[in-house]
Amino acid sequence: MQRGVPISERMNHHLRERFFQLATQQLISQGYQETSFKELARVLEVDPSTLRSYFANKEAFLLYFVEQEMSCTFQEAERISSSRRPAAEKLTHILDYLWAYLNENRELALLTAHTISALSDAAQQRLASRQKRYRQILERIIRQGIENGEFRRVDSRLAAAALYDLVMAPFSAWLLYADSDDFECEPSPRLELFLQGIQVN
Repeated sequence: MQRGVPISERMNHHLRERFFQLATQQLISQGYQETSFKELARVLEVDPSTLRSYFANKEAFLLYFVEQEMSCTFQEAERISSSRRPAAEKLTHILDYLWAYLNENRELALLTAHTISALSDAAQQRLASRQKRYRQILERIIRQGIENGEFRRVDSRLAAAALYDLVMAPFSAWLLYADSDDFECEPSPRLELFLQGIQVN
């Protein structure tokens, strides 16, 4: 890359996406712990300082994926949340969309799920903050369901946290074994079980 040549915002975005795609392929094939930042720069055929201007360190690649995922699924969750559908239907569509997105990006999602414990405290706090925002969307829908008489009067915050954990807790196992004939862990049966506990009969 030539020094002193201004790069447009569009070109910067293109380079960032290209670096992300190639680097994550390397991280998936070789392993997160086994791949150094310097090696990623070598694979991308750029100087480490150039790569660092787009991704500060190795974990920034995973955070970029998580932020893309959250941005995409948040937008859809907000759209569904503001629709006129029944609350139970909103929850079903939101969680189905989230799982479909993760399944579509399964290798990266699996890499992220397995690497979270190796991320810095600051990175883990960023992830926790985004998960909290997602739970708040679920909480808002549960509150709507209570106000509309669909759901029993429950603690909406606690219910949203329980629902999120119920659906996402087996996430890593689902990523690993989703193709197995004897593994069934889709979100719908778990969500149905949750809804049976709070819906008004």
